[in-house]
Amino acid sequence: MLSLQLQPETFFWVDSTTVLHWLKSAPSSWVTFVANRVSKIQLATENCSWNHVPGYENPADLLSRGTTAETLLQSDLWWHGPDWLKCGADKWPTQQHISQYNSEVLQEARKTPISVITATSTESFINDLTERFSSFRRMVNTIAYCRRLKLKKTDRPSSTILSCEEIEASENALISLVQQQEFSSEWSQLQQGKPVPTKSRLRWFHPFLSESRVIRIGGRLSHATLPYNTRHQILLPGTHRFSKLLVQHHHAKHLHAAPQLLISLLRTQYWIIGARDLAKRVVHACVICFRARPKQLEQFMGDYQPIA
Repeated sequence: MLSLQLQPETFFWVDSTTVLHWLKSAPSSWVTFVANRVSKIQLATENCSWNHVPGYENPADLLSRGTTAETLLQSDLWWHGPDWLKCGADKWPTQQHISQYNSEVLQEARKTPISVITATSTESFINDLTERFSSFRRMVNTIAYCRRLKLKKTDRPSSTILSCEEIEASENALISLVQQQEFSSEWSQLQQGKPVPTKSRLRWFHPFLSESRVIRIGGRLSHATLPYNTRHQILLPGTHRFSKLLVQHHHAKHLHAAPQLLISLLRTQYWIIGARDLAKRVVHACVICFRARPKQLEQFMGDYQPIA
């Protein structure tokens, strides 16, 4: 076909709706085998027209469907083609709409990758974040730098060193996410200015939502001469990985404190539900503590041997 000298007003007829659909679509829509041939045909017949002819009016079908030599010799369709070819274009068969969902067409369609955009929930975000870090301080500092990048360039500090306010704001943001996940119903009630439900496990702590949007403990120490963080500790769940990273950080910071000392240090700022079990697990899993307190080997005494 590439060697043919085709005129612009050349018309081609094909009785396969599948092939016609291939030729009237972009080659990139099909698999490699079909795309290469469609591309060559479209290039050779760029200014020509492709149309559909019914199978019973297609001369080639006389042989493909089987016929006798006598019938073929007397067939006007075989020798001269369908009658409407001798007439004007207004007498040609009406071109019906070709469905692009034909099963034969779809068999040769190129597989298109589908991108799915999902919204990340608060729960999955905080879980993924805490799993990515093995150090509490590194996690807090990373979030602090990310929060700094969200500011306008004119509002960003000139120093590359994080300030105490930035670190505290970053830590409070992470704590707020953890609390929203673990204490969702209580956090929602406190945000609306309502008390926690009577069946909540936090009702004995008299919790309230602070200005930094973290749940803190109320109680009888409101007027005590103690620092604010000690009077109203931050409430945290003991089963979350964030709490585990926090306890590990304070354990190493205070020279690998023992469980009881570690709990006392934590309660100057945090109230972790199940802190005793969490502190024991952290200390027991600490490699440095394990090496510093090796078990002494005890030898069994030998049997008594009388002196001869």
